[in-house]
Amino acid sequence: MSSDNDEALNVLLTKVMKDRYCHRQASDNEACIANFVPLNGDGSFVEQSLQRRGKKVCDPYMNELQKCMHDEKKQQAVMKHASTVPECKAERASYMKCQKMGASGGSGEGCEREAREMLLCGLAYTVQRSKQKRGGSGQSQSQQGVLQTE
Repeated sequence: MSSDNDEALNVLLTKVMKDRYCHRQASDNEACIANFVPLNGDGSFVEQSLQRRGKKVCDPYMNELQKCMHDEKKQQAVMKHASTVPECKAERASYMKCQKMGASGGSGEGCEREAREMLLCGLAYTVQRSKQKRGGSGQSQSQQGVLQTE
């Protein structure tokens, strides 16, 4: 279950990072791939060679996207926002309660599950809000799966 939650957390973090901070880099990379990497090929050696060449052309765009996505300050800002979403009061209260109990008699390391649930709630809410602002229709299948794991 923990690995499923970690995967869901990474998917949501990636989505929020692309939407908020790395949109330009992501669209540049997607445009490069669309223009230079043939996707529907016959699997021949010529086709594979064209794909490799196209990917090499797009490497600078991929590197810029990766650099943006792995920016610690941006990730911390997203996580801080996710942990303060008003709609996740119950998860935040559960996490705070766990931390208080850990501070009084333990190391507090047992609060990872509560922290993960709080972040999942905040990130899922952030993704939903950004979809609503763009005029997206409801939740995607992956979001529904993430929301059900909470």
